Amino acid sequence: MQTLLRARFAIISTTVSVLLNCSPAVSAAELVFRGGFEPNSTGVLASGTTAFVDLAGYDAPTSAYNFWGGGSVSSRLEDRLLTSYTGVKTGQFKIYYQPPHPSTQTYAKFKNDPALNGNRVLQFYLGEAADSSLGRIQADLYNNQNWKIFYYSVRVYFPSSGLQKLESLPGSFYDGTNRSWLTIAEFFHQPLWRNLDANPDNDMPHPSRISLGIDKGTAVGGKMFFRVTMDEAYKDGAGKWDWDGLWSSQATGYTIPYNTWLTLEVFVRENKASYGRFYATIKPDNGSKVVLFNIAGSTLHRSASDYRGYEAFNPMKLYTSKRLIDHVRNEGGALEVLWDDWTLNYGWIPTLPSTQPTPKL
Repeated sequence: MQTLLRARFAIISTTVSVLLNCSPAVSAAELVFRGGFEPNSTGVLASGTTAFVDLAGYDAPTSAYNFWGGGSVSSRLEDRLLTSYTGVKTGQFKIYYQPPHPSTQTYAKFKNDPALNGNRVLQFYLGEAADSSLGRIQADLYNNQNWKIFYYSVRVYFPSSGLQKLESLPGSFYDGTNRSWLTIAEFFHQPLWRNLDANPDNDMPHPSRISLGIDKGTAVGGKMFFRVTMDEAYKDGAGKWDWDGLWSSQATGYTIPYNTWLTLEVFVRENKASYGRFYATIKPDNGSKVVLFNIAGSTLHRSASDYRGYEAFNPMKLYTSKRLIDHVRNEGGALEVLWDDWTLNYGWIPTLPSTQPTPKL
């Protein structure tokens, strides 16, 4: 079970003068998986529900790189040793909910595309909180080996019946007062939850995470925009784990549109100081691509000596506070995100602008 630990942000310099370049050299991309949730893909149901806890089958075309589970070793997403990069292997895929979900009000299912008749997409629907503090639906790719430099793209759609209703809330989601958040993707280096079980052999000394999320303007009626944060875990005076913010950035220049498909691209490179990289773009259908983030900064804990890669990540996620879920429900809606056409590559690096921005603290 994943335990929620709230971020306690601190201003920390990320300037390091020595090269800590332990990530692999960049070469041509290796396509790992591509899937669009088409009819040959099937959902594995949670017991007693119609909600998905896993995906099976394959996606068209049937030639390669499109089996959710099973299939040939060279074509499946799970437990696949890459051919172009020594020792790089995918882990296991599943859909995870914050217990006790799923339920009739919180689920992942296939749904007809609201914009293109005959197209099928994956729906994350969060109509109620799981407990007194939060709700969560996420696609997990966990237990990866040496997953150090990767790129993925996915189409995402935000119905106005959900996200837009949050505009009537006052303040930012992340202002430190309301204890709220809204995460749509997350990447874990030395996952913290391994330190929360009863087996000390599983402990990780220097956990960290990168969280891609959504925030809003501070005024009532403020528009939605993307944000990203990099957190390092630490133990407080009572010996409990919590998070410190190392860097964060807000793409306030791009307002998230509703009821339209957007192609999100994300690139992550494991490294320290300015040699780490987080890069993300967004492109609406029939619109131009916009660079949301181009951050040169540490993408793992600064004290970590083990360059083990991102053992766990969530490329598709809907994770938020009870406050936001309840507000949308009280306004007659539910938080909902649609996903389509997920493509995962290892070893690809985008063409980056020559000037690298400093992470905003």
